[in-house]
Amino acid sequence: MDYSKLKERLIKEFGRNNFFHLYQNNNICEKEFVCEYLKNGTFIIIRYPGYKSNPRQNIYDYRVYIDFSGERVTLSHANIIVDIYYKCFQDEKYIKGLPIFIKNAIIDVNNDPFKDINLGDRTSRRNSPGEQLTNSVIKAIGGKHIAASNRRDLTLEKLAAVIKWITLQEDINYPPPRQGRLMPYSRYLEAVHVVDFNHHEIAEVLRRAVFITTPPQEWDDLDYSLLKKNFLL
Repeated sequence: MDYSKLKERLIKEFGRNNFFHLYQNNNICEKEFVCEYLKNGTFIIIRYPGYKSNPRQNIYDYRVYIDFSGERVTLSHANIIVDIYYKCFQDEKYIKGLPIFIKNAIIDVNNDPFKDINLGDRTSRRNSPGEQLTNSVIKAIGGKHIAASNRRDLTLEKLAAVIKWITLQEDINYPPPRQGRLMPYSRYLEAVHVVDFNHHEIAEVLRRAVFITTPPQEWDDLDYSLLKKNFLL
């Protein structure tokens, strides 16, 4: 995924436009940067500075959007969790394939996240998450606006691209020895795990992603070792 190069690129973009000066003048999400162009007129945008920015702690907050040929949707870790969960819930082949995808995607090199897996057409869409799952999101984290952003199911191609730009924010703000992108990737792995195991629910994963001040403890019934190993590559 080349996180190191992407981080350098984004920090340069922030520097050119005096990120923290914008924040201190309350110009929230005033600047827009097109990060990546995908197929069929779709592209990924970030808007900055976000309201959670903090000049004293060098925290760069920004929002990630995906533009579907004019229809713009903001996405967060919670949206990624729901999308992954629903893919697995719809088709059991994702239960085996997506953990490999997640473990591939965390590597900080130009690595193909689809290596060693066959999930079919990466550009095909499935049905969007239904009302029951949307209500679970609202109940778990109280975010109607977050639930609304899952009205479109992401293709695998778009999922890979969005994850890259959303998790990059954690690398920028919480670099080693802190967890960086390992923390959201752990939640993505948990989103697959809860489909096939009854010990946990998707609402628990969502709360672990949203309502945190310190990294949540790992689950005893889930193996995070390869994810952590690949994070260090």
